[in-house]
Amino acid sequence: MEPTMWMSRLDEVLTGRTFDEYLEDPTGLVTATRDGGERVIVPLASSLQEALVELDDGRVAEIAARWAETEEYRGT
Repeated sequence: MEPTMWMSRLDEVLTGRTFDEYLEDPTGLVTATRDGGERVIVPLASSLQEALVELDDGRVAEIAARWAETEEYRGT
């Protein structure tokens, strides 16, 4: 599982930001890495944190379905 791809797609579903916009957000950069990148800490970008806080419980299933529609995630 590559966290940047998964979280950027969730960010896109919730906020409409593109992958490139997500990558340019300094609040979501890797904060720590060990073992040649085998272990990393990547915080959620602030826009994604805010969108998750504001997400209405009634939309969770819809958002999850849209998040899972991405071809790379199909079946996972």
